[in-house]
Amino acid sequence: MSKEFLLLEAPNALKPPLEDAFDFEGESGDYLVSNRAGAAVFAPEVDWFLARSASDEPTKARILRVLYEARAAVYDRAAPDRKIAFDESACQYCGKVGDGCGLCVGVCPEKAIVKDEAAHRLRYAFDLCVACGKCVGVCPTGALELGAMGFDAFEAAARLYDGLVALIIDEKALADLTCTLPAGVAPLIVPAGGFLGENALLTLLQSSGSQIVAASEINGEAAALLDTIWLAIYGKKAILTIDEIGEAQPIAHSRRGFSHSAANARARFAAALRAAVGDSDFGAVASDRFGKIAIDGDRCSLCAACAQNCVTNALSADETECLLRANDSLCTRCGECEAICPEKAIALSSGGVVLNPSWFSPRIAAKDEVFRCVECGKPFASSRSIAKVISFMSPLFGSDPAKLRSLSCCADCKPKVMLKAMLANKLARKEKGSI
Repeated sequence: MSKEFLLLEAPNALKPPLEDAFDFEGESGDYLVSNRAGAAVFAPEVDWFLARSASDEPTKARILRVLYEARAAVYDRAAPDRKIAFDESACQYCGKVGDGCGLCVGVCPEKAIVKDEAAHRLRYAFDLCVACGKCVGVCPTGALELGAMGFDAFEAAARLYDGLVALIIDEKALADLTCTLPAGVAPLIVPAGGFLGENALLTLLQSSGSQIVAASEINGEAAALLDTIWLAIYGKKAILTIDEIGEAQPIAHSRRGFSHSAANARARFAAALRAAVGDSDFGAVASDRFGKIAIDGDRCSLCAACAQNCVTNALSADETECLLRANDSLCTRCGECEAICPEKAIALSSGGVVLNPSWFSPRIAAKDEVFRCVECGKPFASSRSIAKVISFMSPLFGSDPAKLRSLSCCADCKPKVMLKAMLANKLARKEKGSI
């Protein structure tokens, strides 16, 4: 770690000394992170922590390393030139048919995010944005991230708090916070508390294996949800207030690892929560942010429009088996599937969070017989979808046998059937002397 961290110690230096953890050579300006101004990253929480911590000396030494490494981890991954990063492809409003999500619009205190209903896009006024992070905290898919501390940066910092109680502090409020830190409590400095939604908070809970103390504003709905879940699984609240800091403690068996393979934020949350549930059944927790998908199998034509437009993959189609699967743990109730379904076969309701292993697995929501091409025998659609196409197009094609037959052909055979009919008609006219 040469020339990465610098701790300028007070006369009452810690014992044991910290030379094992930090390199002390050079001036503070040569270092990435320092508890004195002049380095690339200033870490005022170091002195704040030393003045208030009741931890023993070895624990203080370990927490100091955590504080410095957390700052470095965020610095390495931050995009400070952007207040908010936006991935339109993950948005549940932009370019959609239905009313979509739009939760970010509702929580923005400065009206820096608005809906352009004509274009069905979100518009951002970055000059109005104060980077409070509230839009990030409510986004169910991860389409929004705080530039100063994206999810990857937060996760990298959270991993360092294994076995510690994390005290979340907005860096702007640090100087005004006066309290004694019980043993094992380590400050976690964030640029704004509003961006801490269920994903970030669950990540920190499972990284640390301990309760969290929030000294700054966080997403209240997410905190309440995780409190209820943690009470159901572990019998303890997940997140405490600063007034409850003396009660904060590790929670046995709550620490879990992570998987980066999740395709979106809701999938990441579901995977992490599935690990906490294990093989047990802890009942259900009410939440309007999680949907229950009901599909009328008799009306569904397996067109797969719903699955193609589902950002979180709560609906997925298996075209080879003519199956439509639904995974309620991934549903955010954005309503796009209801709006886009041509058969009006889908209904969403508030399903809450079901703390049972089966809730996290996709179930068969609709099934049909595979329709095979009448020419080559290749399966290419569901029987109901082809029946619907034939019913709609047959009156338009009249008595043209080739066109009617093409309705039952796959994409490869359809032009062959039409070309064969065209050549046959041409030959027939030639034989009659018409050409």
